[in-house]
Amino acid sequence: MGFEIAEYEIRSLRITEAEGFTFVFLSDLHICNPKDQNRKIREAIRRFRPDAVLSGGDMVLAKGRHSTNVPEELLTGLAEDFPVYVANGNHELRMEEEREVYKNQAEEYRKRLESAGCTILNNRSALLVKGADRVRIWGLDIPRHYYPKFRRASMEP
Repeated sequence: MGFEIAEYEIRSLRITEAEGFTFVFLSDLHICNPKDQNRKIREAIRRFRPDAVLSGGDMVLAKGRHSTNVPEELLTGLAEDFPVYVANGNHELRMEEEREVYKNQAEEYRKRLESAGCTILNNRSALLVKGADRVRIWGLDIPRHYYPKFRRASMEP
């Protein structure tokens, strides 16, 4: 299993600095793969020299009880070099909600990430500042009933 790198440039009149912000966005890695993959991902991220690493969730695989060691190693290792902001995906939410299966695994995962310097964005935001520019990022926990693949659920305001 590999990973994909896609580059996007987003322009805004509100961002005035010549170089703007550079973010790396990680999502849906569902990491339970060999740790060697983490090394490759970290090397690829270092080449971008981002202002921050953003995780949109589903770094873990929560279909039955799996270890969170490999995604923890990736995110905490990245936190040694960059600010890291972590939001939940449906797999992290499943670990929180199904305590009979996952026990305290979600809480322990979150605590280890925080102790390594990651910022957890569970229905919270963070303001990122670079020179005169500011960008606010959010981590929004969406209830699981919005995730089924074969039916749409309308979101209430």
